[in-house]
Amino acid sequence: MNTPNKKILIIDDDPLVCDCILKWLKENGFACDCADERQEAVEKIKRSKPDIIILDTEMQANGLETYKMIRETPGAKNIPVIFLSSWEKPDWALLKNPGEPVKYLEKPCDLNYITAAISNLIRTL
Repeated sequence: MNTPNKKILIIDDDPLVCDCILKWLKENGFACDCADERQEAVEKIKRSKPDIIILDTEMQANGLETYKMIRETPGAKNIPVIFLSSWEKPDWALLKNPGEPVKYLEKPCDLNYITAAISNLIRTL
């Protein structure tokens, strides 16, 4: 997979999940970083301007509120987001604005599905 300079920000409050995804994506050629809470995520988005965000919807900080905060961050409105959740596709995922680049993956998921979702989103960049 050709991934030059593609930066991924993983937002998840479970360090094991974050480390697992981070290692997998780095092995597949992506530049990655993790944030375990909302404010840290926003700061990293402002600083590093990721190409894609992977967001746990079940964080203690509330994934929906984190998503809204990301979309309100200058320069982050159109960053593609991959939602990870152990729920079936939640109704609130439908609250996104039409045309927003968003994917949804149900946990637990094969890491290859994450890579495939990223590849699909990269084509939209």
